[in-house]
Amino acid sequence: MYGTVSVVGLLGNLLVIYVLLGYTKVKDVTKYYILNLSLADTLFMLGIPFISASAAMGRWVFGRGMCKIVLSMDAINMFTTVFNMAVLSVDRYLAIVRASSHPHLRQPKVAVAVSLSVWLAAILLAIPVMTVSDTVMLMNGNYRCMLDWPADNAMFWHQAFISYTFILGFLIPLSVISVSYLMVIRHLRRNTSTHAAVARVSANMRTRVTKTVSAIVVTFVVCWLPFHVCQLLNLITDLPLTPMLAVSHVAMVMSYANSCVNPILYVFISQKFRESVRNALRL
Repeated sequence: MYGTVSVVGLLGNLLVIYVLLGYTKVKDVTKYYILNLSLADTLFMLGIPFISASAAMGRWVFGRGMCKIVLSMDAINMFTTVFNMAVLSVDRYLAIVRASSHPHLRQPKVAVAVSLSVWLAAILLAIPVMTVSDTVMLMNGNYRCMLDWPADNAMFWHQAFISYTFILGFLIPLSVISVSYLMVIRHLRRNTSTHAAVARVSANMRTRVTKTVSAIVVTFVVCWLPFHVCQLLNLITDLPLTPMLAVSHVAMVMSYANSCVNPILYVFISQKFRESVRNALRL
């Protein structure tokens, strides 16, 4: 599973980056946000080979330094990915609902500033991972790459980290995404035309937007909720270790899978982008 997700995710997001930089003529600021999301998703995929190999062997063999790098980059890119999805939802809200009242918020310089802020926020939130990630020797003599919290207060810091990761990395982004897209759908349904031809076009657009929005929200929940549920269950229950590890691996794969689906949801639904892909691939 890890291998398939890694290959599909890398190829899909690298194609998006290649097309956005070299072939698309779209000037809209959404391009910056999609590019930023694809970059984060690509980097998110790079940690999979190490995690997959570690899970298969039952031990960490890549050294302490690589452990710190992989876990730190994994945390940074997790936050960056979900934050970018939230930013894209707000951008769609501004473009459709507030197009005339807030045009200054959809300028390239604003998009660049927001994108950089997303990365900065993700790095700051990942500082605990950068600090405590380490290789720990298990009872059987094998090493495991994990978060090694200070022994005197390990449970407190572990609970605090899981809680704020759930709130800042899932609950708040999901709320922003859901509210933004609900406002978009409500706006499109309210603004109907009495002209038959225009009304048909508007109805088709509303249907397309509604389906796309539903797919984005459902995919986000399906891919990320199991991961956070597993993390929370580890805090509040004492489930058997072996089945819990198996479920956790599946949940982790699903969270990575979100980065495979993002290029399809956010880019391939665009006719202009599909044309750019055909030009890039000379189809």
